[in-house]
Amino acid sequence: MVGTKTHSPKWSNVSIVGAVLAFISIPAALAGGIPILGLLIGWLAPNLFLIGIFLIVYGISRTNLSSKISASLVAIFATLVIGLNTRIPAIISDVVAHRPSKIELISRLQGEVGQPIHVITNTPGIAARWHQYAHAIPACYGDGCFVTRGFRTPSPSLGADYWHEDVMNVVLASGFSRAKEEEWAPTLRVTETNKPRETHIHLELKNADGNLLANYDGSYRNGFLGETKDGADSDEEEQPLLFEYLFHGNILSALAEHLSEQAQAYPLTNFLNSAALLSHPQGRALGLEPPGGLKGYASHSTKVALEVLEVKNFDPDWIIKGDIGTGFSKWSELTFDKVRATRCQTLLKPESVGAPLMQTWVLFTNDPTGRKKARYAGDVICDSDAIWFLDYVAESGRVTLTKFAINGDFRYRLSLEKPKPLYGFRGFIDIPTFQAKDGYLQFEWWDVTQSGGDMHVKRIMRVRANEPLVSSTS
Repeated sequence: MVGTKTHSPKWSNVSIVGAVLAFISIPAALAGGIPILGLLIGWLAPNLFLIGIFLIVYGISRTNLSSKISASLVAIFATLVIGLNTRIPAIISDVVAHRPSKIELISRLQGEVGQPIHVITNTPGIAARWHQYAHAIPACYGDGCFVTRGFRTPSPSLGADYWHEDVMNVVLASGFSRAKEEEWAPTLRVTETNKPRETHIHLELKNADGNLLANYDGSYRNGFLGETKDGADSDEEEQPLLFEYLFHGNILSALAEHLSEQAQAYPLTNFLNSAALLSHPQGRALGLEPPGGLKGYASHSTKVALEVLEVKNFDPDWIIKGDIGTGFSKWSELTFDKVRATRCQTLLKPESVGAPLMQTWVLFTNDPTGRKKARYAGDVICDSDAIWFLDYVAESGRVTLTKFAINGDFRYRLSLEKPKPLYGFRGFIDIPTFQAKDGYLQFEWWDVTQSGGDMHVKRIMRVRANEPLVSSTS
């Protein structure tokens, strides 16, 4: 009869294939114990499970529905529901709520690096997931993560899972200094509110008169209903984490994260960079703003001509042999100024103890205010009455020298055009030869390269440049 549906056993076979795929996804998720190949199999397991679900539902639907389209729609709907499962309410909430986390900027705070600020915070640090829709994953076992054993949830202690900001370290790194208790100064307020499975961060900057300059609100998800808390592993939760990985580690859950706007990582750093404009003689290096406002990325400096006094070329190269076990002892003798390096340890100190030298300010130990700062951007030369900070990358084709008195008072910032480079060799100022004398900066410029444990010197130039007599940032 017309319209009669003919049942085909092949659709039952499709469901059986799907059931097999869904079943084998369990041992596949545990295959991480097999080096390298097992990692790939384990990574595919959640999507293999999802494909199995689709085939099961599609096979059943085709057995009972005459329309391919209807059967496909049913299978797709079921796959979406099962693929997103317990996260569906949270996804809907995130999409409907539409809570954009952006900085509301009323007026930018302007000043100089060292600007005092009051910090009021209810937490020493803030942190959140890098990926707010993260889930349980296979846990790495041993070095290199070539094999896995068991599963773990996102860990707040791992930088790969969570970003972290220490409130005071960020404030200091942004160029501010701690204000004294009764000092008239701007105020930064950091408030963290923790709710079940969500953290809310509020940032607020006011000027010294108490007028609001900028604020920020951001909500950060740190879990989902029914899922194991962050920081757990298979030693505590064996089976739940396996199934959480299978149900939430699929492509649908990854795509769902993009349906709603996610709050930005490192909100305090971004907030202060947007809400405050602090100038510094060293220019825009590491996010600093040059005096005079935005004028491109090149820092401001006095352009000074380099006068060549003598050139010595080596053909063949002058080879300085490396001493096994002692490093470049002869090389160090020629290029390392131990006296000045020791003096720098006396005249300068890191503002944040323990931070990498290139990622923190240094303070001048002879500065009575404790608020004058400088940045390492390369070599530093410390004489008994002056300190020079060298920078080979701030200005293309030039080397920049910023001079301070030992108490942190700015003297000048000048730049010199680098001598014409030699192919395959890098040029630099040989620190032991550097001296300020008779109104000139005098030094040797070396062009070298390394080959194995040896250093090859191609050219040495003895040069000098006029030293500015007054402070200048023109």
